[in-house]
Amino acid sequence: SEAWTLLNPSLKVGVLFPRTRDLGILQGGDPPTVRYVSLNAPLQVGDTLVTSGLGGVFPPGIPIGTVAEITPDQAGIFLQVRVHPFEDFHRAGGLAVRP
Repeated sequence: SEAWTLLNPSLKVGVLFPRTRDLGILQGGDPPTVRYVSLNAPLQVGDTLVTSGLGGVFPPGIPIGTVAEITPDQAGIFLQVRVHPFEDFHRAGGLAVRP
């Protein structure tokens, strides 16, 4: 196994916004960002996001964090969503494990 945090820019995870049922791809970073969310998605700051289970690496429903900021991407095709993780990854602990 290899352990990655949400701060690792190589990490990509399918995510779901439970309130709206919209999907996206979370890319690790500082801060983590969700890409490829429909421009028409009715997301709000404070909405939660969880793993979607798509891709088969992570099971569905693992809590990730909350929406901190929503902006259109540079092309104006998708939303780009900055995420505030539930775990403080700048402290020891809080790992995501990839098989």
